[in-house]
Amino acid sequence: MYSFMACLKVPDGGTQPPPLLEPHLTTAKLPTITFCAERSRLSREFLSTVHELLVLQNQQVQALIDGDSDFSQFDTLLHYAQEKKDRAKYEMVVPCRTAPLR
Repeated sequence: MYSFMACLKVPDGGTQPPPLLEPHLTTAKLPTITFCAERSRLSREFLSTVHELLVLQNQQVQALIDGDSDFSQFDTLLHYAQEKKDRAKYEMVVPCRTAPLR
């Protein structure tokens, strides 16, 4: 039977699992992870505006399902929520293109 885990032959005819770390990998330098508080804040703000838009869309759909004849009352709110989302997206994207990550 074939095992998905490759095994190495050992002198006594048995097998052993391969080593977890290869020698050339143990000396490799890992990249430094950077964090930008402003980028994080802008991302959270954008996600919040997306959430607001989705909540309004869900409410409009529910109004339609419930037979509310005035479900179009959400159109103006959806328009403003879309504009707010677009502004948040622009604010998030522009600094990311012009400044390196800190």
